[in-house]
Amino acid sequence: MKKQSEAAQVAKAIKQLAKKYNVELSYCRSKNYSGGCSVSVYYRKDQDQEAVKKLKEAAAVYKAGYFNAMDDIYEYKSVSNGLPKADYVFFQEEWR
Repeated sequence: MKKQSEAAQVAKAIKQLAKKYNVELSYCRSKNYSGGCSVSVYYRKDQDQEAVKKLKEAAAVYKAGYFNAMDDIYEYKSVSNGLPKADYVFFQEEWR
């Protein structure tokens, strides 16, 4: 059995959260690259915006940190809650 990357585990968890909050996703994929990993989440425009807001807040626990543009570095959170982490989690509204 092939082991899932941490970003793939985050994408899977976000898909489960979307079902919980009744948000229909059109795209949720992970990317791994030589500087880290990211998860891109696209949701339909005609969703309940309150549910989308709750989904974004719930998905924030899967972010490993944030980019500090002033110092041009990525700063990791010191919180380790045992959940998989992705460096970046991008949410984008789809206009179709």
